[in-house]
Amino acid sequence: MADHLIFVYPIWWSSMPSLLKGWIDRVFTPGIAYSANNRGSFILNYLRGKQFKKLLKGKTASIYATSMAPTWWYKVFSGPINIPDSYGISVLKNAVLNHCGIKTKRVSILGELGREVNTSSTREKFLQKVAKEVRLLD
Repeated sequence: MADHLIFVYPIWWSSMPSLLKGWIDRVFTPGIAYSANNRGSFILNYLRGKQFKKLLKGKTASIYATSMAPTWWYKVFSGPINIPDSYGISVLKNAVLNHCGIKTKRVSILGELGREVNTSSTREKFLQKVAKEVRLLD
């Protein structure tokens, strides 16, 4: 597996597309990405964030997503505050990557797609930002 993963996807119905979810289900498997921590109480392990053995520690990821919702919405509600309409980022970042030991280094969202404030110039600036960030990974 690569040392740094880059996820690029549209947020659909407050979540990742089913194709991405299916890929995650097939790649982030027990014994490869994580394993259950069968020692002690599940509830206590959960409260301590130790319900899984994180087998991909040392790996990092970046998330680039597009959305109809405003960009600020995801910046506020995709971190420690998780509400249903922010699941498009938080499920991948917190429930998948973090449980496997992968640290998310960057989350970048292009919001308000399909609205009059989103122009080709806005999209081009976003793509240039993504390209610059990806080049810095070397």
